[in-house]
Amino acid sequence: VEVSDLFFNTPARLKYMKSQQTELGKIVDIVSRLAFANPKIAFTVS
Repeated sequence: VEVSDLFFNTPARLKYMKSQQTELGKIVDIVSRLAFANPKIAFTVS
């Protein structure tokens, strides 16, 4: 699954988002939790 420009047409969501580094940290945290819960599935964040 690839996600890009998720909120490009929703200004209210864009306004709520923090810096790219903060958002990336949150994404990595969520993907890490999913990876630990599902050890037989490979996850990549790039």
